[in-house]
Amino acid sequence: MCLELEPSQNILQSGQNQTLKSVKIDAKILQSLQLMLRGDRVAFVELIECYLTETPRLVQDISTAITTQDAQTLLNTAHQLKSSSASVGAIALAQLCKVLEAQGCSSKLENSLELISQLYQEYEQVKTALEKELAKEIP
Repeated sequence: MCLELEPSQNILQSGQNQTLKSVKIDAKILQSLQLMLRGDRVAFVELIECYLTETPRLVQDISTAITTQDAQTLLNTAHQLKSSSASVGAIALAQLCKVLEAQGCSSKLENSLELISQLYQEYEQVKTALEKELAKEIP
């Protein structure tokens, strides 16, 4: 089932306005993740490192899917990145992916190009925030 979602002005315009103001990682979600792992710091670090390793490929795949107008790949890849981003607390990145996923589902990719640069910027900010989290965990 696909939902019709249009990128809101908030998503398209707020990225630059909130770059320095917004927290890129929801600390409560990271804490919940640590609790699920029962405080296993090694597992937590491995999970974050896996996210940081896999995400650049997913972002590139999304970009390629948009460039080649491959709606099915956009749908699948945006869904995968949405889920993994939400699980590490990267809520704004997950929301961008939700919009891209809906565009892939509806095969309406006209506005997708506008979101790609925002997707790259958001990921870079998430990456920096998660790397700071890793620095706290690694003695």
